[in-house]
Amino acid sequence: MKLEEDNDPARLDDGEPSELGRFVRAARRRGPSALVSARMAERLAPARAAATQASSSRGGPLGRFGGTMLGGLALVALGGAFVASSMGPSEHAATPGEPVVPPAVSAPPEAPLPVTTGDLPTLPVEALPSSSATPGSASAPARIAAARPAPSSEKPRREDEFELIQRAQDKLASEPARALATLQEHARLFPAGELTQERETMAVEALVRMHRKPEARTRANALLARFPRTPYVARLESALGEPLSLASPGNTAR
Repeated sequence: MKLEEDNDPARLDDGEPSELGRFVRAARRRGPSALVSARMAERLAPARAAATQASSSRGGPLGRFGGTMLGGLALVALGGAFVASSMGPSEHAATPGEPVVPPAVSAPPEAPLPVTTGDLPTLPVEALPSSSATPGSASAPARIAAARPAPSSEKPRREDEFELIQRAQDKLASEPARALATLQEHARLFPAGELTQERETMAVEALVRMHRKPEARTRANALLARFPRTPYVARLESALGEPLSLASPGNTAR
């Protein structure tokens, strides 16, 4: 009998100094509330009616005993519901002194390793497609320039030729020496120009004005020999003051 008392589990109301033990003892002394008692009465009403009907139908001692048993079972269920309603909130309530565990903090992600540029392949600028010339690209401009016709230099040269003759004509009367120098420049630039006869005629006139008549006569004869049908024969004879001999039949005008 003493062993059984030692194995009997301890109860919360048996001198338990904790808050839970004091709450259970106070609840047992206080009893169920009016709302709980009303709900329990509603749940046990069908059981009581069934027990009364069974006892009245059987009408014997067994029927009365069965009703008594059902009533006892109803009281047991009522007590269990009261205890559950009294202890339910206390079991799930958190202990006031229990420490709060903070949430676990995840470790920060590892930083990516720096990329070293030393391992990357390098390419010189000369090897890029944009900097390298394709075969034949260098000679392409030369071919285009060769295929393109060169600008005609005949018009500028003719203008230069006429300009020189005009300058000599302007200086012939006042400055025969300068006119002769301009005519010599024309002979150097245009030895076979279109105004060769005009040049040689003015050169004869400039020499006569400079009192170099023998040179003027020689130059006039050379012009007549080169151009026997020159229209400037009368002008040459007027400048020299003497007639000129005609050129031989073998000479032809150019």
